Amino acid sequence: MTMLVSSRARTFAALLRAAGLVLVASAGCATATPVPRELATARQSYFRTAAGPSPAVNADRLAHAKYALDVAERAFRERPDSAVTRDLAYIAARDAELVDAETGTILAALRKQQALSLIRRDGEPSPGMETE
Repeated sequence: MTMLVSSRARTFAALLRAAGLVLVASAGCATATPVPRELATARQSYFRTAAGPSPAVNADRLAHAKYALDVAERAFRERPDSAVTRDLAYIAARDAELVDAETGTILAALRKQQALSLIRRDGEPSPGMETE
């Protein structure tokens, strides 16, 4: 009988310790600093740009934008409430948006070159159409 009681007591004590760990862990999550709006925007901007044609067309600039996001993420881990963290995140977001715009410009220039090649191949351009 004493063996059964001590086994139940050990099981109950283990359950109490586990419940205490869960409470401590959930309390830690409840007090975590929320992600600044600027960092959330930077993440969205980067991942939207990375999901488009930028990796194929503008990979070097995309890598720079990823670096800027990484710097902002590191600042958030070290000083989540800092104005510097928000500033770095703002810069990272603008950098990703700039990469997206540059990629669009590159693609437009490529389309223009293709169209001009077709025009040259098929004959003279229409009056008023640019050739360069």
